[in-house]
Amino acid sequence: MLRKSHEEKLRPIVAMFVRCQNGFYLKYCSDKFLTEIIMHQLGLPCFGSGKSFAEMIISGDGNAAYDAVCWLFEIVLEHGCSAGGNGHHVAQQFAEMMDIKKD
Repeated sequence: MLRKSHEEKLRPIVAMFVRCQNGFYLKYCSDKFLTEIIMHQLGLPCFGSGKSFAEMIISGDGNAAYDAVCWLFEIVLEHGCSAGGNGHHVAQQFAEMMDIKKD
């Protein structure tokens, strides 16, 4: 589960990222759903680290943002839904937007 402080810091960035997709995935899911599934994923444990994806991102691990969403954009939307585009590149764009500095 996402800590409130992490959610407050990351939600505006996630929302901006989804807006930057310019409705590309609207045929498959709403922007609200896309935002919420990403936020949910950020609260999950990051591959054996003992920390959530959000904690890893906030601590400066740039790979955590990519790892958190690559499955969604590449496996689910690009391949599973035939949404087109390149899910790997979308995940890279997400990671670039999530490159935030520690407080």
